[in-house]
Amino acid sequence: MKKYAIAFDICSSTVMVEDLAVNGRMEALSGLVDGLYAFLNGKVKQYPLEVYKFTGDGFLLLMDGTASIEDVLRFCVALTYISRELLVWFKEDYLSIAELPREGITIGIAYGDVYHVMSPNNPGSAEYVGRPLNLSTRLQGSLKNPKHANKVLLEKRLYQQIKKDLFSRACRRTSRVLHNISGDVPIVCYEFNPVPFVNSDWRTWESDSATGREHSDFQAFLSTLRRNLEQEIDNWIAERDE
Repeated sequence: MKKYAIAFDICSSTVMVEDLAVNGRMEALSGLVDGLYAFLNGKVKQYPLEVYKFTGDGFLLLMDGTASIEDVLRFCVALTYISRELLVWFKEDYLSIAELPREGITIGIAYGDVYHVMSPNNPGSAEYVGRPLNLSTRLQGSLKNPKHANKVLLEKRLYQQIKKDLFSRACRRTSRVLHNISGDVPIVCYEFNPVPFVNSDWRTWESDSATGREHSDFQAFLSTLRRNLEQEIDNWIAERDE
């Protein structure tokens, strides 16, 4: 079955974990992860999206191949926006360090055949294998520098499928050498920058009139989510201290 594999990672997660551990606030990390789950589970209703794995410092997602690459990039804009807002709140309320080496998320996207693997010895679980899973994680993992925060790296053929100039103009040609991919020779890929779309309040990156409403909905969602997560974290800390 054809799928988009979307791998995303929280930048500076190791630094955040160390800071929380030193200050006895590890429960707060559960709140951040739960906030991302809340957003992703909501997007499952809007996109043909499956939240496949939590990887410890990010997620591996699958979107059905019937979606367009524009749909995938719209989702990445929304994901970047929510992640940025959640991380600003999290840093201000729960971390003791003033600045992180990198702030935001990095995303890798690949497309192709993905195969479902079932094991009688592990009933109820579903695993996937396929080149898009490997390629998306390698693309994401290559976004290592501070300037790569809040960037998306996609394979060349996905860039070639973009029909809207608004999205293609936000892409920059680049190349990567990815271990065990294409014989360890450089491959052409494209870096998509979602930040201008995020900063535009979403009024310029979508043609229909729903975007203003969606932006307002996201602000309300974030406000409610922060309150709920703060209560969850307080409850977890209280249970720990009993």
